[in-house]
Amino acid sequence: TTEIIADSAGPVIGTVNVNADYAGAYVDGTGFDITAKVTDVSVSGCEYTLDGSSWNLGLFDGANCNATGITAADATVLTINIRGTDNVGNIGTGSAITRTADVNAPVVSAITTIPTYNNAGTNFTSAIYNITTSITDTVSPISGCEYTNDSGANWMPATYNLGVCTATDVIGVDGLSYTINMRGTDSLSRVGTGTPITRIVDFAAPTTTDDSVI
Repeated sequence: TTEIIADSAGPVIGTVNVNADYAGAYVDGTGFDITAKVTDVSVSGCEYTLDGSSWNLGLFDGANCNATGITAADATVLTINIRGTDNVGNIGTGSAITRTADVNAPVVSAITTIPTYNNAGTNFTSAIYNITTSITDTVSPISGCEYTNDSGANWMPATYNLGVCTATDVIGVDGLSYTINMRGTDSLSRVGTGTPITRIVDFAAPTTTDDSVI
């Protein structure tokens, strides 16, 4: 006797996952992987989509459908899904997820210090000063920013609010020159760094010498 097993249902697709998933909203557009569990009596192959309509060949490893090293242009909105086919042609499709590809690091505008005094092309500031700049990212939100006043040897936390990074009440030593910069980090942990500026701290009043003889 021959046993015939009827198979009219497509494979069951588990949760669709991406490995470079940030805040459930963004993926690293320079390279990410997709995977989902595929369950059926027999699976002949699987596919993945990035737009919900065009399907590309995935790799079925006996349990999961995998797609690796996927890239996408910055700010591309992706509709990601996986489907599997069994040996009699039934297709099972997963539940799509939406992610936006992020490729570029934050952009840091010109750094300024408050106050700044220019004398014959040399910029000075006071012993206690503020540093500020605007930091933007076209896709994922900025998660934080930092500043340095020693050419990047040390970075200290600054405050980010409404597109502006600010470090307040930074203390300098009279007569010393400081190389100042700021950097911002986006939701994918990409770091964008500004162009450094130099300031000399000057807070002591000029000294005068009286050589008159009384």
